[in-house]
Amino acid sequence: LPNATRLPFRNLYEPVARTYLDELFKSLNDRGMDMQMSNPDFICVADVADESGLPLEPINASEQSVRMLDTAYERLIGKCRADAIPFVITVKTSIRPDRRYQIVHEANVVKSLVAHLGGRFWKRDLYTAFYAMIASDVSTADRNALHNPATHTLVQVNWTPVPLVGEVYQISSVANVQATVRALLERHIGAGSTS
Repeated sequence: LPNATRLPFRNLYEPVARTYLDELFKSLNDRGMDMQMSNPDFICVADVADESGLPLEPINASEQSVRMLDTAYERLIGKCRADAIPFVITVKTSIRPDRRYQIVHEANVVKSLVAHLGGRFWKRDLYTAFYAMIASDVSTADRNALHNPATHTLVQVNWTPVPLVGEVYQISSVANVQATVRALLERHIGAGSTS
């Protein structure tokens, strides 16, 4: 996804869900608050309307595929149901102690927005997994920081706390990234998926 200034994450959602999130942001703004966030780098979208024009077959690393991926988000604006984003991925080339909390914040905001939609749609089990791919060494301290509980699961006493970042993947090659994404697609979408 592009940066949040160019495309606020909430703009991906279909009109009803987008209205719920716009109302949340307006309510915060009316109280003198502004929820700042960065967008996840990649999102997995399932069950999007056919008119999105996105290819359903696997893509390769051709120049044409890279161009298509670079603008694919434009075809998703306003088309994602609240339950159509099973997971998101943030990618970092390195993770310093002061930067790991950027990932924590990003994951917390995404998960809170999804939880808000779950409440508005009366779907308590609405969930979007958040994963991190890091292209350098990941320390135990990094993993512990990214495994903080999602804040919204702490304030609801009848909810089981869940980690902000489901898993942290240390990536070292394009093949490693492809294998990880393939495994995530199989976990969230099903075997043989090309979504």
